Amino acid sequence: YTMATSSHRSEDGGRTFTEIAVRPTYDVGVHADQHALWIDPNDPAHLYMGGDAGLHESYDYGTTWRKINNFAVSQFYAIGIDVAEPYRVYGGLQDNHSFVGPSETRRWAGIVNDDWQQVGFGDGMFWAGNPFDPDIAYGTSNGGNYFRLHARTGDMVDISPEPPPGEEYRFDWTSPLIASRHDAHTVYAAGNRLFISRDRGSSWARSPDLTRQIDRDTLEIMGVTGAATTISRNDGTSSFGEAVALAESPVDPSVVWIGFDDGNLQVTRDGGRTFSEVSANVDGIADGTYVSRVVPSTRGAGVAYAAFDAHRDGDFAPYLFRTEDFGDTWQQLHEGLPSGSILSMVEHPDNADVLFVGTEHHLFVSTDAGASWARMPNLPTTAYDDLIVHPREKDLVIGT
Repeated sequence: YTMATSSHRSEDGGRTFTEIAVRPTYDVGVHADQHALWIDPNDPAHLYMGGDAGLHESYDYGTTWRKINNFAVSQFYAIGIDVAEPYRVYGGLQDNHSFVGPSETRRWAGIVNDDWQQVGFGDGMFWAGNPFDPDIAYGTSNGGNYFRLHARTGDMVDISPEPPPGEEYRFDWTSPLIASRHDAHTVYAAGNRLFISRDRGSSWARSPDLTRQIDRDTLEIMGVTGAATTISRNDGTSSFGEAVALAESPVDPSVVWIGFDDGNLQVTRDGGRTFSEVSANVDGIADGTYVSRVVPSTRGAGVAYAAFDAHRDGDFAPYLFRTEDFGDTWQQLHEGLPSGSILSMVEHPDNADVLFVGTEHHLFVSTDAGASWARMPNLPTTAYDDLIVHPREKDLVIGT
């Protein structure tokens, strides 16, 4: 058996192959991208297959399959919430579109699969409900595809920023998006530039290129540059030099932070007219380290947290810092956090001393503004990709 985007079986030692798990369409049949196979040692016709759509089982050597769909194996890139009652939770799923479901129901069994609806296509990414309108939400899919959703009707409108003729924008695989908590019509998106819309995404203003503008053909993986690979150029790398973290100050709408995969950490204090790059002021991390999260604080306009993820360089230590002066100086907060790259973070809206940090293994909480940390009990060992505290109910919503 060979596993790949599609899978095949040979019965003559590899001289000929026949495809198994044939999929009629993208979402019907066994999903593409099949990664793992278990063959029953007591019955070779009995197979388990794991892939981008979860777990499938066959009893006829892979001719037919059933999906085992009664346990949670989805991977959330990012999640969002709205202000409906009960509020909805939106989530972007790896290679399985985006979905929305209620935070609670009147069913005696609680929330069931039928309560969740697909919204969006492709690999789902960031989501943001409009804090002033429960019917409006904004979503993204891989590579910078942005859309506005009417949650009640299901209508979707493409709002992706379009470059002028002769120009190109760069967007990360997980390109960020936020809805302003200060204005019902303001939306932010980010690629190699910051994009600001004042009309719910119908038009966009743009910043200059805020990245280091590194040619990824010059980047090396195991001593080989992207330009030197002849079979598949830049194989193993996504596009490079784009925003991956984006946040608006909860106390001053003119303060917006943008973090990049090339290590840049930019802040604007005047609504996007000018920018300051402040990653050079952070001591204790290697230059160019991926900015995994930036979280402005309710303590003041100049207060924010920044997390950095160095696992791409073989460094799995957590890196978390706080600034109180718009990034001019930074204080380390990661002492007491065990090894594990930081993927997500949130500050409690009612108590700035309460911080939650999600790593690639566990969820941690601090009740003293990051001076000490404790692991949250009764949660599995998994990657904590996104965290949100609902502004009304104060629920902690976790995407894993």
